[in-house]
Amino acid sequence: MDDPVADVVAQLTAAGIAIEEGPVERTGATGPITSVYLRDPDGNLVELSNYRD
Repeated sequence: MDDPVADVVAQLTAAGIAIEEGPVERTGATGPITSVYLRDPDGNLVELSNYRD
C-alpha cells in the first residue's frame, strides 16, 4: 500500500526541511486523515494531509 504522507516526509527531510509534528492521525471533514506539520519560510504552520482509505 502506498503511503503518500511518508513519501512527502522523506522528500522534505531529504531537502533539509524540518518537520514540526507528525505524521499523526487526525479526523478531517469527511473521515480519518494522516497529517504532517511544517513551517513555511515566513514561519507559518502548514498542514499536509491525506485521507486514509
